[in-house]
Amino acid sequence: MKINVRKRKTGDEKSSLNLEITVNGRRTRESLDLFLYNKPKNKLQEKQNKETLELVEQIKASKTIELQDQKYGTMRQDFGKRNFLRFFEEKMEERNESAGNYGNWDSALKHLKACFGEVLMINQLNFTFAYKQ
Repeated sequence: MKINVRKRKTGDEKSSLNLEITVNGRRTRESLDLFLYNKPKNKLQEKQNKETLELVEQIKASKTIELQDQKYGTMRQDFGKRNFLRFFEEKMEERNESAGNYGNWDSALKHLKACFGEVLMINQLNFTFAYKQ
C-alpha cells in the first residue's frame, strides 16, 4: 500500500492536487479539489499554498489510517460521527456484482431511509433509538 500526493498543472497559475493510491499493484487516483499557486504573487498566496499542503498531508494520513484499518480489520478512526446510511450505501455498492445480494441491500436501505430519513449517525444506533422509531 502506497499513497502519494500528485501535483498536476492545470494552467499557468495553478496546479491541482490528487492522491495516487496503490493497493496490491492497483493504482487509483482521488481528486482532492484543492490547488496550489504555481508562482505565488504575494504573501497571501504563499500562506494559502502552505495551508493547503498541510491539509493535504492530514488527508493523506487519514487515508493511510483508513486503508490500514481495512487491511487489518481495525477501527482507529471515530466512525460514530459518520452517517450510517451513507456507510450502508457504500457497502451496498461493493455488492453490485451479485444481483440478488445487491437487491437485498437496496431494499434494506430503502426501509432504513423510510424509517430514519436521510441522516442516521452511527453513534445514534442502539436498541432504544430503534424502538422509538
